[in-house]
Amino acid sequence: MSGLDIDRAAATQMAQKYRNAAEDLESALGGLPASVDGGIASGVLADIVSTLAQNAADLAVLSRVMGGVIDATVSDATATDDSVSESFGGLTLPGEEAAP
Repeated sequence: MSGLDIDRAAATQMAQKYRNAAEDLESALGGLPASVDGGIASGVLADIVSTLAQNAADLAVLSRVMGGVIDATVSDATATDDSVSESFGGLTLPGEEAAP
């Protein structure tokens, strides 16, 4: 037995937070300027913004994946608990009567 206890409601909320973070990042990326007017530093600033945008896009993807992983974990834990409960549901302790 692993001793792992999953609070399903908290895990589901956490998965939603990851999905919300991904949506927020993607929305913010849509508002980035196409060009940077920084005078002599325009090229450097454009490179910085481009790097930040790519990192933010990667983080959005990872946030979506993490939300999915949490959802899958909750789903699997629930299915396992249901299966175990079904398998052992009819067992009785010595001296007890079996449920009809």
